[in-house]
Amino acid sequence: MFFLGIFIGIFIDMHKPEIQNRSPTLMLMIIIGILFDSTFKIYILMLTYTDIDTKCQLGLISRVVFHYVAFMFILIRIKRVHNVNKIEDELYDATILEVQEDDGTNQRGNGTNNKKKNKIIQEKLEQARMQREERVITKACVNWVVPLAIIGLITNFIPYMMVITPVNEQDVCWFYFLTRSPY
Repeated sequence: MFFLGIFIGIFIDMHKPEIQNRSPTLMLMIIIGILFDSTFKIYILMLTYTDIDTKCQLGLISRVVFHYVAFMFILIRIKRVHNVNKIEDELYDATILEVQEDDGTNQRGNGTNNKKKNKIIQEKLEQARMQREERVITKACVNWVVPLAIIGLITNFIPYMMVITPVNEQDVCWFYFLTRSPY
């Protein structure tokens, strides 16, 4: 219920300026990942040991699809906010330098300085465009979600991959995957 309240609050205020520049879509993806991860783990705990196959499969799905992806989006959001703030600071510094030099003290060679400053500003604006939320999410899905899904699929058929993707009640899953016996 707690995650649902946060989700609804962010979704309602998603287009407000104070939320817009804080990656609302990434926040929603993180909350959905954590919500489903928690739900799957509770359901796994409710299953009996006679359903060990289902327990292990849901454990893999929960870990690879929800847990790792939510954690990855947390890190990506931190990096995106940091990069955007850094670009804003650099743009601010570039425009302050431009205003200070345009006060009339340095009129000689102003044309080449303006071209350099405009070029710097355009580069920073291009960097800011590359940090748009949609672009960051697409890049993350291609570079992280697809490989994690492949690792989860391989882990399902090759139990030795559980070294990379630990799951809940891993010892029981190791025994089940190696013997294909619930006992």
